[in-house]
Amino acid sequence: MKIAHILKTVLYPILLLFEMPYAWYKSLNASKILLDGKWSNYMGFHPKSALNALFYRTQWINLDKYGKSGLSTIMGLGNTPVARLFHLSLPASYIYAHAGTTVTLICSLVWSFSHVLWMQERNELWVLLAAIIVTLSSTTYSMAFVRQNYQIIGWMWLPSALFFTMNQNWVAAGIIWLLASFSGYTHVYYALLISLAISVLTRDIAPIIVLIPALFKSATHLHVFFQNNRISQIFHNTTKLIGLTSHKVRYKRWGGGQKNALASNAYIAGVYFISCVLLWAISGRVPYLAWFGLFLFVLNQRFVRVADIQSMNIIFVSLLFADTAYNAAFIATIPVIWFSTVLHPYSIGISRNLSGNVQIFKPFDHTPIESQISHFLAPVPKHSRILFAFDDPKGLYGSLYNGYRVLIELPIYIASLREIHLMPDWYAVADTNFEGAPQIWGRTPDQILANLTYWQASYAIIYDNADKTLDSSWYSHFDVLSTFSWQYHADMLREHAIIEPENFIPVWYLLKVRST
Repeated sequence: MKIAHILKTVLYPILLLFEMPYAWYKSLNASKILLDGKWSNYMGFHPKSALNALFYRTQWINLDKYGKSGLSTIMGLGNTPVARLFHLSLPASYIYAHAGTTVTLICSLVWSFSHVLWMQERNELWVLLAAIIVTLSSTTYSMAFVRQNYQIIGWMWLPSALFFTMNQNWVAAGIIWLLASFSGYTHVYYALLISLAISVLTRDIAPIIVLIPALFKSATHLHVFFQNNRISQIFHNTTKLIGLTSHKVRYKRWGGGQKNALASNAYIAGVYFISCVLLWAISGRVPYLAWFGLFLFVLNQRFVRVADIQSMNIIFVSLLFADTAYNAAFIATIPVIWFSTVLHPYSIGISRNLSGNVQIFKPFDHTPIESQISHFLAPVPKHSRILFAFDDPKGLYGSLYNGYRVLIELPIYIASLREIHLMPDWYAVADTNFEGAPQIWGRTPDQILANLTYWQASYAIIYDNADKTLDSSWYSHFDVLSTFSWQYHADMLREHAIIEPENFIPVWYLLKVRST
């Protein structure tokens, strides 16, 4: 059995030729429920990604209620400038917040299959075959069902933008880049870098000039950023959050629990490196755009994290495809397209282990759990503040929230709907990411009482093992208003790795400080 597992791990590029079409068929068939509507009930095709995606719905609540120029009382540490969300697109945020699964599925397929545009200029059979390969690949599968978010609304335009830019259709290229800019700043940032690279390679400034409409459109949204008198604080917190600076930070981004991420990054970078070398050897020319895609991947994943890894996967694949279609569109390069896009399923979250099969996904309806959490928070009145108690991560970014990070997004979302401030969210973490920052962590009664006093809150949520009863010492200082046990969802938490393996199944207690 062990030998079989080893062979399956090593030979995965060949085995997935047969496994991926079947997985696509089964997952698409399970997704037919989306034809019935109720898109807002499904934020993901997987319990973990669905619950985690509620983070983006909470962002939309803040944008919709307070506007980018306002102050949010339910975000960060309270009275937080919504201008810190300057990078978000209102249209993309709205669409994704109301139709998460539908957006990732449709836009991922649009991205992958829009590479067929190259049929107008190159070998039609090669382009069609290569586009089908990209569409059926594990990369696109993971984008559609697991890894992507609102960013895919912008990335689906990348193949078209590259096609029109490289074939000097400047009007069309300008329009496509402009459309992509309506999805956020990340796309414009990488569009500029890619256009600069193409401009250098072609010794033509036109690829940069066609970006002017997209750059101008993006610049018009920066006024709320510059009008805010806390601009330097927002900018500094942002640079720390993405890893641009590590000077005097409280949480070390590359510490502790980042080993798996580092291993995955190294593996994917290795696949991309081999793909570039193979393409170079087969075509007899240097695939500059593909190498540039690898450079952007390493830069983002190891040094300055501007985008999620799934965005970098899309950038590399599209650059390699465009480079190959433009310079080496012959059958011998088809295996390179497959090898570069058929990443090992475990590395991109579509298999539970190295030798496991590709998982089949279906839209996950989070509303039953939402109803239960809503009932749990019902005793808390509007405009209140709740402190969710977690252990101090001891300076390790990977230890934040004690391994229950995904579970907090649902109560934060429900609290935001009710204009209740539940902290600490990720913005509170960012705003206290400096040495000597106010304390937001602690799980003992004394620590919680001290934090509640400092943050002017009357309510707290604590957690314990679902197999235990609450220690009597808590009743000396708090009244228990309600409880919620994750025991009823224990199989889901374990099966889908929503909590760390070593963590117990929690029960939550909603507490209120007793009046003295």
